[in-house]
Amino acid sequence: MPKVVRLGIVGLGAQGGMYKLVSDGRIDDMVLGACSDIDPSKMVVAESYGVPFFEDYQAMLASGVVDAVVTTLPHYLHPEVAVGALRAGIHVLVEKPAGVYTAQVDELIGVAAFHTELTFAIMFHQRTNPLYVDLHATLASGDLGCAPPDGLDHHHLVASQAYYDQSEWRATWGGEGGGVLVNQAPHQLDLWQVVTGASGRRGSLRSDPSRAFVDQRTRPELEVTELRRRLDTGDDIAVLPGPGATRRSPGSLRRFQW
Repeated sequence: MPKVVRLGIVGLGAQGGMYKLVSDGRIDDMVLGACSDIDPSKMVVAESYGVPFFEDYQAMLASGVVDAVVTTLPHYLHPEVAVGALRAGIHVLVEKPAGVYTAQVDELIGVAAFHTELTFAIMFHQRTNPLYVDLHATLASGDLGCAPPDGLDHHHLVASQAYYDQSEWRATWGGEGGGVLVNQAPHQLDLWQVVTGASGRRGSLRSDPSRAFVDQRTRPELEVTELRRRLDTGDDIAVLPGPGATRRSPGSLRRFQW
């Protein structure tokens, strides 16, 4: 990887705007190289950052002005853009989740595994949270005198209604492929595995459902009360909404059980 990495932002929405910190010089050995968005009005944003703007992300990949990209797009588009970048010889940071469909994510993982000369990662920023770093170290040390727990009660990382109102695609099947399960829950699922070392083991994760909800009066498409997905291992993830589900997104976390 170059000494100074030129980052390209693919998608200049709310999340893409968070990467302004790169143009502000707050990341060592990284500068902003370019921005891409299908909305031409976003050109003024790129101009304010002092970088080129592309309406076609593929043109940006071929431009030679970026060494790495971050995908700040609706979930369905993450694999397509990431695969295109890797095949173009560009490093990739994918905002979670990696995708919605297993086949697309499998393809992405396969392409990333083939291009060993490139760096590929998914944005699980909570892994660097000192709280979870210390918790993992404590459990791994054995100082508690017990085996790592099979479950994790988690009452952090919940999103307010304002978060979901910020973008129309959030917590919708068409925009995200689901609700809280595919939006906020990847962090909890990742932390459960990282903190407890539970990868490949059976266990459970619980989170407070009373603080994360989407008003179904404004999001009528979220009427499903139970969602089941498959893990690569073939085990089911069951989302049980629990009491009061009419006020919450059915993707809100009540209990994950493997």
